[in-house]
Amino acid sequence: MVLKSLTVEVFNKKRSFGEIDTALHNDARTVIEWMRLNSKRRVLAPKAAKKVDSQIPSNLKRTFADMSSCVTLGKPLKLSNERRDAVEDALRPMFSSFDDMLVAFDGWCGSDDFDANEYYSASRSLKYTATNLGAQNNLSHRCLDMLPRNSKLILDVGCGSGLSSQVAVNRFTGAFVVGTDASVGMLELAKHGSGRMDVIRADMQQPMPFRKGCFDNAISVSALHYLVKDGLKHCMQSLVSSVNGKVGIQFYPKDEVYANLLRRVALDAGWGDASLVLDQPHHTQANRWYLFLSPNKCEPSPICRMYHQPNTSCYFRADFCLESIDEAHSQWMKDEHARFARKILRTNRHGDSNLDPVILQLVKELRQAIGVTSTIPPLDEFKNSHFQILDTVLHSRPSV
Repeated sequence: MVLKSLTVEVFNKKRSFGEIDTALHNDARTVIEWMRLNSKRRVLAPKAAKKVDSQIPSNLKRTFADMSSCVTLGKPLKLSNERRDAVEDALRPMFSSFDDMLVAFDGWCGSDDFDANEYYSASRSLKYTATNLGAQNNLSHRCLDMLPRNSKLILDVGCGSGLSSQVAVNRFTGAFVVGTDASVGMLELAKHGSGRMDVIRADMQQPMPFRKGCFDNAISVSALHYLVKDGLKHCMQSLVSSVNGKVGIQFYPKDEVYANLLRRVALDAGWGDASLVLDQPHHTQANRWYLFLSPNKCEPSPICRMYHQPNTSCYFRADFCLESIDEAHSQWMKDEHARFARKILRTNRHGDSNLDPVILQLVKELRQAIGVTSTIPPLDEFKNSHFQILDTVLHSRPSV
């Protein structure tokens, strides 16, 4: 097996899909191109629409085990099940499933014409729930890290089949969760959740039907990237009106412009503070975007220079807006910073002038701070004895 980086232009921007076996590059490009051309225009063929049952069938456990049954503008993806499975496994470090990948594509290309109720039929809702249980669990916990432990009534915007709502119920003893979604198929599944949750069919891009200040806090997982223009404005205004406390949002922006737009819309709607936080590998496009909202102004967030994003912190230094910290995940992020710092020092030890000026400046500062000459210290030193220095260089607080 020979691993090589796969980069494909998707919606006018080059995007990295990680390092995968070169033997799978052509098949992976076929899948990526199919998704790019037909994002948000998929409809289930009658063959797939009949696969509805009270229990999730074994043949739906793999998201696209029968991708040929998904008709897209009359052109199904022409790859064998074996080759599709191989591509899905190869892309798994970047995307937990093809459904996760489709959500990212929908976010990248914008979604002003997306109809959640039409797209998430009963069959697709089952598929999504079966294949995204693990991913949604992790994303939900990161959003819930923002909320106080004494939360009693929590709003879950775009709750889908209730995966995120169930995580909130399990994590906060005594809390009751109200989930909203526009998809009937998703809400039918959500109704089978815990007794301490309920669901309401409501379109998040329209004013939501809640009285002022009725919720303690709120979350939204993998949903708000579907909103554009007035939809974002209505959603943020509804959250300001109906939520007394904080909101943790995870989303898949099509680009950094959209992420900053979401932040600006939140501030314009009346939130006291809107902090963008990135999580998971700094050096790939598999990172996860979060927006943490607070009614009160927070201290300026430390900017992580590994992301090259203005107004953006990372989970490792997001304690300024978090109520609780996942120690295991925080340790993983610490190790990730050490790996990244050592990698850029190794790959740029000769001072290549053709590199990004931002990276060159960061390499220069790291060399001076650690005292590196020609020999790069082992990774364990970066994780331990050098880490306090790395932390100082990599995380800077913007001037107020």
